[in-house]
This record gives sequence, C-alpha cells and structure tokens, in this order.
Amino acid sequence: NFKELINPEKTYVVSFWATWCVPCKKELNNIKDLYPEWVKNFNVELIAVSTDDSRNKAKIKTYTSAENWAYRVVLDQNQDLMKAFGVQQIPFTMIINKGKVVYTHNSYQEGDEYELENQLNSLK
Repeated sequence: NFKELINPEKTYVVSFWATWCVPCKKELNNIKDLYPEWVKNFNVELIAVSTDDSRNKAKIKTYTSAENWAYRVVLDQNQDLMKAFGVQQIPFTMIINKGKVVYTHNSYQEGDEYELENQLNSLK
C-alpha cells in the first residue's frame, strides 16, 4: 500500500523505472550523486518504483545493490500504482509534497535531474 510508505508531511521523489529501461537507470544513476545533498537540503526521500514483472524481479536487487542506490526500492509488478497515477510510460518521475503531486516529468534526458533539483528547491 503506497499510502503506508509515505508520510503526508514529507517530500518525496517517486521514480517509476524497470531493469530493462536504459533511460530509467541512467536517470536514477545520475541522481545518485546528487541525492545526499537533496536529503540534506530538502529533507526528501526518493522511492524507486520498479515496474518489472515477476520474470525480471530477481534482477532488481542485483542491479540496485551493484549500483549502490540509497533509495527505497519497491516493486509494482502488476503496475497497479503506475495505473493509479496515470503513468503511461517510463521513466516517469514525480514530486509528492505534503501528500500532493506537485511535479511530474516523463522520459529522461541528460541534465533532467537538475530540473528536478530546481523543483525541490522551489518547495523550500
């Protein structure tokens, strides 16, 4: 239950991704270097929502451990959460602030993580 994962008084970056999605992994790997500063400056938590199906779910832990992600990683193998948020394709990243979606971004291009950082900064 996603509502149990989030504190309504906190800010979250939620990133929908999959082990087979190259731009998804690139985005999360690029955020990795910025993330400690985001936690410190914005008190944010990143939740990486894997949309991998049951055939690929074993790859998730292997990949995230190898990349040393400090994110909370959850599995949405039936894509119920993805559907609930109306996500059509991945990567899809959003900011939830105090229980409300305040920013969404679909796809990934190099440097998009800085726009995400700007959005987090605007919430201060």
